[in-house]
Amino acid sequence: MIWAEKSLLGCMMMAPEDCEGVYGRVRPEMFENEALARMFGCCQELRKKGLRADATTLIETLGEEYKALVLECAETAPGLAGFESYIACLREGWRERAILTGLDELRISGMDASGLTRALGQLWQSQQALEEAEGERTAKDWKEGMGDFLGWLGADRPALATGFAGLDRLTGGLPQRGVTAISARPGGGKTSFALQIATQVSKGRRVLYQSLEMPREQLYTCIFARALGLDSALFRDRALTPAQRQRVAQAARLLEEKYSLIIDDRDCAGLQQLEANILRFKPLVVVVDHLGLLTPHKARSQRNEELAGLTRGLKQLAMKRRVAVVELVQAGRSSEGRPMTMGDMFGSATIEQDADLLIGLEAEDPGPGGEGRARARVLKNRAGALGCVEFYWRRRYHQFMEVQARGEQPRPERKGKS
Repeated sequence: MIWAEKSLLGCMMMAPEDCEGVYGRVRPEMFENEALARMFGCCQELRKKGLRADATTLIETLGEEYKALVLECAETAPGLAGFESYIACLREGWRERAILTGLDELRISGMDASGLTRALGQLWQSQQALEEAEGERTAKDWKEGMGDFLGWLGADRPALATGFAGLDRLTGGLPQRGVTAISARPGGGKTSFALQIATQVSKGRRVLYQSLEMPREQLYTCIFARALGLDSALFRDRALTPAQRQRVAQAARLLEEKYSLIIDDRDCAGLQQLEANILRFKPLVVVVDHLGLLTPHKARSQRNEELAGLTRGLKQLAMKRRVAVVELVQAGRSSEGRPMTMGDMFGSATIEQDADLLIGLEAEDPGPGGEGRARARVLKNRAGALGCVEFYWRRRYHQFMEVQARGEQPRPERKGKS
């Protein structure tokens, strides 16, 4: 978690006045790196003296040997937007180290079984108190956004229902601790499809929607247009009537009370920032929109190598943090007019390898009425069958509706050789 420690100190140097809250939640001993711990302690001392703990003052206080590290911290933090995430990440790393150290001490303590049991109980209670204290703080932060509605309904199930009954029957839902890839051609509705799934899942479960392409206002437009059956152009043009605006306000209150959907629309988010958000908000499902805009940890000469690092990183993140990851992927226009295959996805080799569930979204031209057919083609499914689920796509309302009127069922297909 060294990157989080550097980013936190970078924020503190960037705007000391806006980071006062850190001193009640972080202490020098929580830092893994001793030099960074000393920098934080120096910031504390400067604050007590009424001095501003910026980069220049830190270098003057600590000496020239700290200049390179101070400047590195200042360059690491992209901005104050991730401040809370850096604190959460730092505290998580400190708690992990404290637990492992406590267990090592118990292992060599020579205590009998009764003594070890009591010591383990004390260790658990101390960590539980820390987790509850931080959880209360996070809940307050979330309430300021869309509300704190933690419902871990079905959290022990191997998969999560998407809210589309036919798709869930075919796939078993979103795999926990796994990656679901949803691919469509540009303008093919993958954001609307994924956002509808995210909203449906978030009724009872916390979902993080990491948007790298559309600002939060456009995503809320999609949500309310679908929920209220209002043309999204009315939101875009600010042409809602007073009565319609009142309906939007009522729907917003319902979302705050019963849904737990967190939307982060910061630019250039990388895997580290995504992990920090997971530690901060503790979601059960994470949607990345879209893979091509996720910033790689290291720039590579070949784009395919960067995508390989990102897809593998998302898979490891899903396993490590026990979340279901949904990644949106661009498909080539060459697939138009025919069934989609895994080879149509940009960076397909690594996506195919790392994804547990892979869905190709195919949409017909909706025509002048703004409605048309679409299908979700399951191209890979480690937990079940392959097949195709039919939808109506109401583009103006950003809504996908499963075709069930004539009792149609998802069409299963036999798996090919993997």
